[in-house]
Order: sequence, then C-alpha cells, then structure tokens
Amino acid sequence: MARNRLFQTRKHQIKKEELGLNEWMTPPWLLEKIYKIFPSGFDIDVASPVGIDTAVKASHCFTHVENGLEQSWDGFPIIWCNPPYNDIESFVRKAFLEMEITTDTDKMILMLIPSFIDFNYWHDLIFPKSSIIFFRGRITFRNPDETRRHQYHANALVILDSGTDWCREKRNQLRDEFSEHSFISAG
Repeated sequence: MARNRLFQTRKHQIKKEELGLNEWMTPPWLLEKIYKIFPSGFDIDVASPVGIDTAVKASHCFTHVENGLEQSWDGFPIIWCNPPYNDIESFVRKAFLEMEITTDTDKMILMLIPSFIDFNYWHDLIFPKSSIIFFRGRITFRNPDETRRHQYHANALVILDSGTDWCREKRNQLRDEFSEHSFISAG
C-alpha cells in the first residue's frame, strides 16, 4: 500500500481547553497486566499527555508538542499508544505505516482504543492486520485531575507486531494475561 494512501499527515493540534476531553489516562490495573509481559515497560509512549504523571512506564515519549504523528517510531521496538480521542484514526494509520517501514526486527505496537468497529479503519486495517483483545464491560479511565472517567463504549487493545517468534510469544502471553477480562479476537 502506498505510503501516502495509508497515512496522510495533518497538523495534530489540541486546543488547551480540549485537552481534558482528549486525555484519557490508561488505568493502572491494565498497565500492570502488560508489565507482567514487559517488566521494563515500553520503549516509547507515542501519545503521552503533557505535564501529567501517568502510570505508563516508557523510556521516551512524544506528547502533542513533539507530535508523535510526525515523528519516526523506528528504533523503538515496544510502543504504547493510548491516542487522544480527537485523533484516533490518524494514530491507527500511523501505527500501520510504521509497521510497514520499520527496520526493527522484533516490533510490537499496543494501542488502547475505543471499539468503534463500524469505522472504516477497523475494517480496512485493524481486523485484517492485527490481534485484538476486546474488553468486557467498560474501562474506567482517569482524568488528568485524578477523578474517574467512565466510558460510554467498549475498548480494545489492538496489537500490531512484526510476526517473529518473540512477537508471537509476547502476543500469546498478553492474550493469556487478559483472558479473564476479555474476548480475544483471532489474529
């Protein structure tokens, strides 16, 4: 697939007053399960909030200031992405582009996104090209001010990987870790 068709970059701008509506902090319980598989955490969080302490353990991060959509994700084998809700599709398309052009042998991108399965990017990219863990019920997220934020929709952990033995092993471990909380899609 041509690079330009898969991901057409656009300025990723979040107005200050919108920040609270777009920043959904990943619940610590969910990350703790992932850290059982990746004890050191992630190499990078590509959609990290600015100036907010999160439970995400990552050696590097891109905020909306650095704009993870315009940066290369190459050289970061284990990537976390809980994208801002005003730009989910751009991050999904960027993730798939990065998987196409990566030079990393063992690469895995984990994306926590709403299960808006009627959107085209689910049918064009996610369903045919990734593993998916659909969570039962609703996930309770945290607001930047530490209050709880309840979802009105379901979420999924979308796993993209380079298909190596290491990736298959990690993917299977993630499936096992989340099996009691989720429905696992084939892939």
